[in-house]
Amino acid sequence: MVVKESIAMPARTEIEIDATPEEVWDALATEEGREAWLDDDREVHVEAVDAPRRMVWWWWEGDQASRVEIRLEPAVSSTRVIVTESVPAFPLVALAGMLTGVAGRRALAGAAHGASRALAAA
Repeated sequence: MVVKESIAMPARTEIEIDATPEEVWDALATEEGREAWLDDDREVHVEAVDAPRRMVWWWWEGDQASRVEIRLEPAVSSTRVIVTESVPAFPLVALAGMLTGVAGRRALAGAAHGASRALAAA
């Protein structure tokens, strides 16, 4: 049996933009804004929003999920944008972030139980 383990990136980028946090937020957090600066067709699934300071989303390329966190920090006459993208060490982490409620917890527990049985049988 081969277990494929992802190596967590994380990739971090910082930039200062000559605009208020609210202006930057509008450019990053709206679908129209993301389409203007992201040259990517991947679907975005938002995990958390704390406007206008922080947003976290998940997106996939094939079967590889990654988590993107965007933080905005006000500066003297600009806004510092900090983007951190990381890959979960185990694929169920991405699933856990997307599933909510009792049905989601049951699905996750079932998947974890199935994975542990498969490892025990190997």
